[in-house]
Amino acid sequence: MPELQRVAGIVGRAQQAEWEAPRVGMLLEGFLVPHLHIHTWPAFSPEDFDPHAPMRDVSDERFEAAAERLRTRLVDGTLTIAS
Repeated sequence: MPELQRVAGIVGRAQQAEWEAPRVGMLLEGFLVPHLHIHTWPAFSPEDFDPHAPMRDVSDERFEAAAERLRTRLVDGTLTIAS
C-alpha cells in the first residue's frame, strides 16, 4: 500500500501543478470486485471532494490535451514525493 500511495502522490502533484490547485484530493475505493482504485484530482474547495459530482462537460479534445500535458509532467521526472 505505501507504494500505491507514493505513486498516487506523484500523479496528484502533477495534477496540482497543471491546474495550480491549492490541494490534491485522493480517494481509495474498491467495491464490486476485489480490487482497488485510487482516484486523485486537483482540489480548489471542499465541494471538489464529492465523488458524485465529476466534471461531465469536458470535451474529448480538452480531456486529451490535459492528459497529454500530465503525461509530459510525469515523464520529465521532476515531480516526486518523499518516500
